[in-house]
Amino acid sequence: MTTQEDAGGLFTPDRVAVVGATDRDGAIGRAIIDNLSDFDNDVIAVNPGRDDVLGYPCYPDLGDAPPVDLAVVVVPPQIVVDAVRDAGQAGVENVVVITAGFSETGGDGADRERDLVAVADDYDINLVGPNSLGLLSTPTGLNATFGPSNALPGTLSFMSQSGAFITAVLDWANDQGIGFKDIASLGNKAVLSETDFMQAWADDPGTNVILGYLEGVDDGREFIDDAREVTQDTPAVVVKSGRTEAGAQAASSHTGTIAGSEAAYEAGFKQAGVVRAENVQELFDFARALDGLPMPDSEDVAVITNAGGPGVMATDAVGDSRLSMASFEDDTIDALQRSMPDEANVYNPVDVIGDAEIDRFRTAIDTVLADEHVGCALVLSAPTAVIDYTELSGVITALQEKHNKPVVTCLMGGERTEQATDVLGDAGIPNYFDPARAIGSLDALAVQREVESRDYQAPTAFDVDRDAARDILEDAADRGATRLGVEAMDLLDAYGIPTPTGDVVDSPDAARRVARDIEGDVVMKIVSPDILH
Repeated sequence: MTTQEDAGGLFTPDRVAVVGATDRDGAIGRAIIDNLSDFDNDVIAVNPGRDDVLGYPCYPDLGDAPPVDLAVVVVPPQIVVDAVRDAGQAGVENVVVITAGFSETGGDGADRERDLVAVADDYDINLVGPNSLGLLSTPTGLNATFGPSNALPGTLSFMSQSGAFITAVLDWANDQGIGFKDIASLGNKAVLSETDFMQAWADDPGTNVILGYLEGVDDGREFIDDAREVTQDTPAVVVKSGRTEAGAQAASSHTGTIAGSEAAYEAGFKQAGVVRAENVQELFDFARALDGLPMPDSEDVAVITNAGGPGVMATDAVGDSRLSMASFEDDTIDALQRSMPDEANVYNPVDVIGDAEIDRFRTAIDTVLADEHVGCALVLSAPTAVIDYTELSGVITALQEKHNKPVVTCLMGGERTEQATDVLGDAGIPNYFDPARAIGSLDALAVQREVESRDYQAPTAFDVDRDAARDILEDAADRGATRLGVEAMDLLDAYGIPTPTGDVVDSPDAARRVARDIEGDVVMKIVSPDILH
C-alpha cells in the first residue's frame, strides 16, 4: 500500500462486511455491527446461521454476498485463514482481522499468522492485523472497531499497535475536543505496517499530522526511506514503547514485536524526520502545535508574561530544548520601555507585571512579534482580577494572524480558562497549563522546521571485498567462535576501513623483525582467547 488510492476501500469503502457478525450480547461481532450504525454506506453481515443481524442482510459467505470493499473478520482463530481465503476468492481487496491468537501467542499462533500472510499474498489483500481493534474514519462515519467510543472529526490520523491505547485515547480526546481523520489499529502488522499507513496518509489531503504508537519497526531501512519522504510535507509524531529491557519483553508478548535497540530507534527516527514524543501527553501536545500553527522562521523564542515565576520556568524549559531565548532588537527594547511601567522587564522574558490589563498585553505581544529576531512566542498569564482570559485570547489570535508567527499560550488556571481555550483552539493555537509543555510544543515545531529544510543526499557507496569478509566469518563459525580476535582487523580491511600495520608473532625475534618494517611507535597486544582485552 503506497497511496490512499492503492489502499482502495480501506478507509473509504462503499460496502463493509462483518464476517462473524452476531446479535449476541457481549460479542465482538455485535459490537462492530453496532458501531457501524452511523456509516454512510452499506453494511452486510456474514454468518451461515442467520438471515439477518440487527436488521442488516446476512449471507452464508462472502461468495454469496454482493461485492464488498472491506471485510472485517471476527471469527475464531482456527478459521480466520479460511475466512480470509474466502474474501480473496470473492475479490475483496481490504481485510481487517480483529481476532487474536496469532504470533503474539507463539507456537500454533505463529504458524497461523504465516499461513495468513501467505493467503493475503496469494490474493493481493491489504490486510490489517490480526489482533486488531479495527479501523475508523470520520468523514464517512466508518467505525469498524469494537471500541466503546467514536471519534470527533479532525485532521489528525492515528495508528497504534495497541488497541487498548486507541480506546483510552479516544475517550480522552473526546473530552478534550480533539478530532481525527482516520484511525488504524495495526495489531500484529502481519501484512500492512506503520510504513504503509504513513504513505497512505501522506497523500491524504484530509490528514495534517500523522500520529503513532509503536512497539517496534520490522523493516528499519524501509521505514526510514519512506518516512523521510512523508515527513518533508506531513509531520509525523511517534511514541515508541519498549525502551527498557522489561518493556521490550512486554511488547513481545503483546503483539509479537521484537523491540530492538533503543539507540537504533532514536537514530532511525531522527533520520526519518519523525518527531519523537516520550509520552502520550507530548504526543498530543506536539500534534496540536503541528496541526494548527505556522512554521517558525527561526528557533528564537520570546516569552511575554505577567508572572515572574512561571516566566522563569519557561526560560528553563527553553534551555532544555533546541530553542534559544531571542535577543531583541534595540528598537523593540526602546518601544517596550516607552509603553511599559518602570517595574516591567523589557528584556526576554518580557514581564508586563501582575497588574497588566489587556492593552498592556496587546502592546507587548504586538511589539515582540514584530521583532525580526523572534521566530515564535509563548504568552503566559496567571489569573488576576484585571485580566479576562477570553478577551486576552481574542487579542492573541488576532496578533498571531497579523504577524504569521507561531504563538502558544499558557493561560494558567482552571474553569476560567475553558472559554479562552476554545477561542484559541478555533484559531489553531494550543493552550497549556504547564510552561514546559508549551515550550515543548514550540520545540516540536523547530524539529519539523529542520526536517522540512533538510537537503537529503544519497549515502556514499564503498567497494567491499565481500568474499573475503564472508570467509573470515565462516572460518570463525567453523571453529565455534562467538567473537572475532585479531582476524577482525582483516574484516575491517575487507570493508576498506584503515587499520594499523601489524602481524601475529610468537617470539622476540619475530617481533623485532616485524617492528623494523613499521614506521613510528610499535604497540604489542596479547592474542589469546582467554585474554580478550
